[in-house]
Amino acid sequence: MTIPSEKKVVKIEAKSEEKMIPKEIVLVPKVESSVLETNTLDETHKGMFLVSVKSIRDLDTLKSLPEDFEGVVSGRLETEKPEWKVQFSETDRKTFEYIAGELEDFLGTKALLDVNFRLSEPQMINDLIFEKLKPLNGKVSFILKKGDQK
Repeated sequence: MTIPSEKKVVKIEAKSEEKMIPKEIVLVPKVESSVLETNTLDETHKGMFLVSVKSIRDLDTLKSLPEDFEGVVSGRLETEKPEWKVQFSETDRKTFEYIAGELEDFLGTKALLDVNFRLSEPQMINDLIFEKLKPLNGKVSFILKKGDQK
């Protein structure tokens, strides 16, 4: 039997001379994960690679990410009065920021976001990036990867 790389239901059969008993079992591989999700960056995360930022709730938070972080935004944007709800999927960050900003200006209200930002290229957490991201502690979730991502 080969253990799959992800959770999978498989069918096995136990046979004897008189009986055959089929059974479905769930195989769940236990693999040391190189991915870490945290709400707070600390010194131990330096040297890891930022892959994405989740649970961004407002445009100011998205814009506070370093400008040179390129990537795509997916999630929901809505306003209360007037009521608007828009779903975005894999939208370029700059395009999303522009659309959300224009919508806020046009409607005269703040946009409420529930979006995730996935970087085009993982960024190593060095001293400079650490300091730029530190103000977001407790406001978003950082998805980090260990090891060499290049």
